[in-house]
This record gives sequence, C-alpha cells and structure tokens, in this order.
Amino acid sequence: MAYTKKYPLDITPDGDDVYTGTQKIDAEFGELYNILSNIGLVNLNSNRQSVLYGSRDLDGKFNYLTTSGLDVSITASVSVPLVVTFANGFNSNGTNDKIEAITNNVSAWVLSANQICYLYIDKDVNAGLLSYGYSLLPDLYQGSAPPSPMLDQHWFNEIDQKMYRWNGSAWEVKQRVFMAKAITGASISTLDIYSVKKETDSVEITSAESTGYGVISGCEILAQGTPAMTVKFGTVEDNIVHLQSTGKRFPIGSNSALAITTADATTPRIDLIYIDTSGVLRYAAGTPAISPVSPTVPSGCLDIYTVTVAAGATSITSTDITDLRVVKPNYQNMLFLSALDCGAKGDGVTDGTEAFIKLFKKAEKHNTDIIVPPLIYKLTGTIEFNFTKPRVVIMTGATILNYTTTVDPLLHIRSSCTLFAPKIINQPGTNPSPTSTWGEGTYLNSPLLISPLYGEDTATIGTAFSGVTVNNLEIEKSIPGASAVCVLGAVTGIELNNCTVDANATDSSDTLFAGFNVQSNGNSQRLSRVKINNCYVKNLAGEAIPYYLSGSRSLSAYNCGADSAKFGVIAHVGDDGTTAIGDAQLEFIGGEFTNISGYFVQVIGHKAADKSDKKLTSFTFERLRMIGKAGATSAVPLRVVSSPGGVRFRGNYMKDVNTGMYLTDCEGGDFSDNIFENILTSTFTYGGIGIALADKVNGNKFSNNKFISCDKEAMQFLSSSRNIVYNNKFYDVYRTGNTTIDHAAITLASNAQGNYIDKNIFGYSDQLVTPYKWISIKDATANLDKIIDNEFYACASGTSIYNYLSSSSYSLITLIKGNNSKSADALFVGANPLIDISGSLMTYLGSGSPLAGTHKVGDRVKIAIPTAGGYSYKECTTAGTPGTWKGTGLIEA
Repeated sequence: MAYTKKYPLDITPDGDDVYTGTQKIDAEFGELYNILSNIGLVNLNSNRQSVLYGSRDLDGKFNYLTTSGLDVSITASVSVPLVVTFANGFNSNGTNDKIEAITNNVSAWVLSANQICYLYIDKDVNAGLLSYGYSLLPDLYQGSAPPSPMLDQHWFNEIDQKMYRWNGSAWEVKQRVFMAKAITGASISTLDIYSVKKETDSVEITSAESTGYGVISGCEILAQGTPAMTVKFGTVEDNIVHLQSTGKRFPIGSNSALAITTADATTPRIDLIYIDTSGVLRYAAGTPAISPVSPTVPSGCLDIYTVTVAAGATSITSTDITDLRVVKPNYQNMLFLSALDCGAKGDGVTDGTEAFIKLFKKAEKHNTDIIVPPLIYKLTGTIEFNFTKPRVVIMTGATILNYTTTVDPLLHIRSSCTLFAPKIINQPGTNPSPTSTWGEGTYLNSPLLISPLYGEDTATIGTAFSGVTVNNLEIEKSIPGASAVCVLGAVTGIELNNCTVDANATDSSDTLFAGFNVQSNGNSQRLSRVKINNCYVKNLAGEAIPYYLSGSRSLSAYNCGADSAKFGVIAHVGDDGTTAIGDAQLEFIGGEFTNISGYFVQVIGHKAADKSDKKLTSFTFERLRMIGKAGATSAVPLRVVSSPGGVRFRGNYMKDVNTGMYLTDCEGGDFSDNIFENILTSTFTYGGIGIALADKVNGNKFSNNKFISCDKEAMQFLSSSRNIVYNNKFYDVYRTGNTTIDHAAITLASNAQGNYIDKNIFGYSDQLVTPYKWISIKDATANLDKIIDNEFYACASGTSIYNYLSSSSYSLITLIKGNNSKSADALFVGANPLIDISGSLMTYLGSGSPLAGTHKVGDRVKIAIPTAGGYSYKECTTAGTPGTWKGTGLIEA
C-alpha cells in the first residue's frame, strides 16, 4: 500500500520551528527506511551516488560521521539509519541503483597521519557486503577517463554513471561512494562531509510484484544451430520471473539447452516451454495433429514460449519459436510519487479526478515517476499524461470506474511515457455517445487515447511525440459508438502489450466502434511504428470491430485475437476525409479469432465509392487461426475489397466458415500455405467456396494451400486473370449436390483468362467424397488458361477436366498439357478441338495391359493385385490402339 506520512510538517506561521521540523523529518525517514530496507533497489532519478539520509544535530546539520584521533566512526541506528545509494549505471528500467542502510554505529576508518584522505564506503559487486577504505587521491567526476591516471585513482563516469578505479593497468568497476575528505596531522584536523543530496519531496516506494505471473527480465529463448533440435536462453544473466502462486521472484541461473522431441514424420505439433513452481525451465512436447495446439500449462507455472515443430523437421529455427512472455514492471528499481499523497481515496465512491490531476502535475514539477496503489478509483474527467520528459506510470492492480460525463477521453496520453495500466470499467449510461468522427473511425470518449490532438472534441493538433508503451491494460464494458483504445495522429514508437477489451455487449445498442482503433489523422498527421502485442477483444455486438487499423506507415500486431464478434480486423489504406492517402504498411502475425460471424480480415485500399483513388498498400496476415461462429451465414476469413498490390495472406488456418477468401479488385497478392477446413454453404453469395476470385483478381499467387471439406468449389474464377495456382492440394471438395458439371474443385467461369494451374494434386487414393469434376471450364470467355502437370485422382463423373462448351463458342486456346490421371478416369472431355491436351499422361488401375482404347507413350496401368515375380505397372512404350505395353517395377519372386 502507499506510504502515508506519519509526521507531516506544519508550515503555517505559527507552526513547526527548525528544531521541531528537523525532528519530524528524522522520524519520517525512519519510517521510510523500513520500506527501503525491504526493497534493496530503487530508481533514484537525480539522487545517485550519494547519502540520502543520516543523523543531524539540533541545527539540522548532518553529524553521522565523528572523529577521535585518527579514527572516523559512523553514527547510525535503526530509528535514524545512514542511507546510501550506489550508482550502478542503467538497465532496461532506467537508472540502476543499489541502496544500503547502516543501522548501527561502525568504527569505519583508521587514517594515516599527515595525509589528505578521501573516505569511501564500498559495496562488493558479488557478495554485496560493505567495507570501508580511503584513497590518497581525490575522486574525479567527469564524462571521460582522466589521462595518465595514477594507481588507486577513482573516476565517476558521468556518462555511464559508474565508479571506476585504476588498478595500474586498467579501469575496474566499483560500487563505491566517497563520503568525506579528512586532513590529518597527529590526529584529524578537518573532516568535510559531502555526497549529501536534498531529500525527496514526497515519495512512494512499493513492492507491488505480489500480483500476477510474469517475466521481470530476460528469459529470451533462442534456437541453437548445434544440436539442431535444441533451444536455450540467450543469456544466463538476468533471467528473472515472478510467480503469483508462490509470491516469489526466481532468478533462473541454469542455461542448459532443452532438447526438442523428434518431429513426427507426417504431422506437425506445438511444444511448450515454461517455468515451473520452483523457478526451473521446463519443456513439454505437444501432440501431433493437423491443427496442433500446445500442451496445457501446469498449475502455478508460467508459460514463456511455444515451439512449432513441423512434420519431419530436423532443426528448430527462430521462425518456429513464438514468444508468450508477459513482462512485469521491475518495481524494485523505482521511486514514485503516490496518488494517495495527492488526495486520492481509492474507495470507489469518492471522485478522484482532481487528486489525479494534482498527481500528474506534481510528478511533472518534481521530475518523478507515478504509482497508483491497487485500489478502486472513481474518475469523472480526463486525466492527461502531458510530460516534458519520459515518465513511468504504474497503475498495476488498480481499478478505475469510468464516470466521464463529456465526450473527451478518460486517459489521454500526449507525451512519451510507459504505462503499466489499470483495469478500466466503463459505467453504462453515464458516458455520452460521441458526436463526431474522423475518417471511418470514432475516437472520442475512448477510455484510453494516445494522440497529440486535444481540446474541445480533440480538434486541436498538438505537438507530435514518440515513445509510448502501455502494458496490461484491461477494459470492461462498452461505450456506445466509442473505441476502447485509440491511437490517432502524428505519433511514433507506440507499443500496446498484453491488453484486453471485454465489451460485455448484449445487443447493438451498446456496441463499441472498435476495440483497438489505430489510424492516421490525414496525410499531414501520419502515425508510424505502432506495435500491438498479445492483445485480445471479446464479447462485441452489432457492427463492432476488434481491430480498426488505418493509414499507419508501419503497424505490426503479434499474437492478437478476438472472440464473439461480427468482424475481426479492418485494414484500411487511410484517408484525409475524402481521398485515400496510401502507403499503409501492416503486419498481423499469429493469434486466434473465434466465433466470428462476418469478415475476419477486411482489406480496403480506397476511399472513393468508385475505387478510383485506390492506393498501394502492404498488408500481411500470417499464422492466424480463424474459427467461424456456429450458424453464421457470412463468416469469411479474408475479404479484399480493393488492393492494387501487396496483400500477403499466408500460413493461416480457417475452419467452420462460409467462404475462405472473397476477393475483388485485388492484384499482386500472395495467398499461400493456408488450410481451408469445413467451408460451409449458406445464403451468402459465395457460401461453401474456399476462394472466390469474384472480380478483377489479377496477377496473384495461390500456392501450397490445402482444401479440406468444402461444400462447393475450392476455387471459383470470375473475371480474374493471370493468377498462378501452384502446388495446392484439393481434398473432399463440393460435398453438396455433386451431380452436374458445375460441381468441381476449380471452376473457370466468365472472363477467367490467362490463369496458370500447375502441379496441383486433386484428391487422394482412398478419398471418400469426390466432386463431380475436378476442373470445369464453363464459359466461352474463360480462355487462354493453362492446366499443366497436375495429378488427378478419381472423381464422381469419371472425367477430371470438363469443357461443356461447343467449339463454336471458343476463339482462343486453353492449354491442357502434362497432366497425370492417377485413376481410370478420363483426363479430358469436351467438344472443343482447339484445346491442346498433348503431354498429358494417364494412370489406370487394372489387372494388366489394356486391350482397347488409344494410348500415348508413358501412359500406365497400375496392377491392382500384384504378385511375386510380376510387375507393379504396365507402361505404354509405343503409341497406338491399344499400343505396345511393357512391364515395369519387377516384384521379387
């Protein structure tokens, strides 16, 4: 809990005199020491390499050093300790200082006669023990090393904030604070005490790590080149975690490599790396599956990474390792100004708005960081984070009840800071709906707004800024029409980590506009370098959007997801209100979207209704798991409305949806390595289809995809040209109807021209459900397509490729060449003599050489019941009717 002053000063005209004030300050620091002694490490801002507190005389002068002859002693006690801070450079949390308190009298120094001695206290770097010594050379404080140093010269580097000692050949780091200068004769004649800093005004020191699991520092897992199937920590130092189940920190000292279990030959799996309840690094292998999931984290343990082990893998690389670490603030390295010192009650009833405003102003004035103890606070107005220097604001464990009564945001970050965020619970009925919007996204009345815009309706453009990190934010309940988290305008270097939004919405009347709304404020106010990591949105209603991402020059989202919403991600090129601004760059990597009833990902590359202003974008979506909502009729993992180039949709898994991809006006995209499973027919126009190339889908690549269980076509081409369909696998497609020539794995319909269908596999040997045809050419304008080097297994009609148009309907040639039928099916049936089927090979299933029919060289018959001493195949060596056939693949007798 917060440190509350027990001996406040009376500064009125008739209040405390100097003596009384000194006594009160002494008593106050005695109380403060009890907290300091349990922490050990603090961030002291400017009070570094100094004495923070010690005993004083009646005049308020420090007297913690006393002399007798050539001896110097320290005067200290439990009630009046000597508190010293040792500067130790910097770490990821800022300044790194070691604090020590001496609580008893110490005979510390015995000096030499007739010398000038510089007294210091030393803290052993390894053991942490205190010792006392002196040097005959003055200690120096400067930004560069002294030239030609003498033995035992001490130099405090003002750049890296460390003390060094010259040992005769090199500078060695010391944790050493110089306390005083003594001039001696036969005894000490002069003792000048120095290194005393002014006491801080009002501070809060807390050890607030006792809630939650997380990584305090380090714990980065890296793949190892040798042995190939191993991973280990990147470093053995500073790997520290905190486990809520034990309430303890654990430094993890061992850095032994973890051996990854041998990969399954045919099926991938996901393994888990975690810290057990004793602080030991552990490994658990997952179960191989088509759609693998990682093992369950054991109770009380902390999961930090997963490792994806591909089928047949013989090594682990960095791309196989997924970071799950939740980073906790290192409270042991910080000194803070407390909300309770500024009048906040934390009772959930008293309005704390004015107290918080005072808190932030006072932190700015005194150049300190902020802590809000883990209590419940009621706020009715905007709290602005508007600092001249970067600040750390810790609200971890605190709950804010949002009773704002205007359309302004609750927390408005306008400058560089790190926020360890609270839980915000919006109070329905008290927050007015926003009255204005920017572009296509509402930003007013957001619980958290990161933007230089401010003032009435945030219409004033303030100073651009960079460097904001928000960790562990929780937002509950929606504000109608608003966005839970909004990043807007000319800001750069923004990170949102481990944040969750639970709208708890029940109908469209209380829906959010968006969970995370990230957008540029027109072309002149572009945002860039935004990262959204491990965030989640759930329980939305109506048209609410979990992630609305627009116009950023560099925006990345990793391991983010959503549940129970109509949409998932809307990726917009950005606009200035009337025209698309373009040059939008987005990566959305990893994560899971479940129970989605509409578009999981929608890409919009234009602003004008006629798409005349569509602009180049670079949108990447990889390794997403997308599961549709039961009973949905328009669940579509990817909808591209317009994109003149740059959409990459790769390595994603889609299940129980109505259409896998619905593409229009899309060029130059890469749609590869995806799995489509259980694509369900519905009233949606393209329901049951894996990929619908609906209009102007030109010059894209579709490769290495798997289509498993589609109610209708795996791919349907309409007015789409120059696409490459390469090395895909089509299983169990067109499960419904399946009686006419339209029922095919791939349909080339109107204006499907110049598409290249190459080296795909259609079906498998023991397939139970087959389409009527594998490829159907069904429109006179579908021409110049190339169907080359594919493999076809059995289909329901007995014909793999079907052209149902007459020759008079054709003016151009479709090339069908080099394909291989793996069954007794006919390869091609059609009336058009202009179609070239040269080079296509047939493989039949039979008992021996065929007795009829016209065959080409290379056609084969697979012997259905092979025998010892017989052949596996008969192969045509001379074309003819039936041609000449020879045995191949002799079976040992």
